[in-house]
Amino acid sequence: MQPTLQKCTKREINTLRQISIETYYDTFASMNTVETMQAYLEIAFVKDKLEQEQDEKILYLCF
Repeated sequence: MQPTLQKCTKREINTLRQISIETYYDTFASMNTVETMQAYLEIAFVKDKLEQEQDEKILYLCF
């Protein structure tokens, strides 16, 4: 089965947010303190910010 990408819709932002948080955490947690990880996750994956980025014409959020 080939992986596929689909453009994220506003209804799927929460799913994208959760996948993003889990992926980032799994990748970088061992290299950072708990405090650093928490601080970054709180600013990087804010729902409103993801929705704004999804609206931009030059950026496609996919999963």
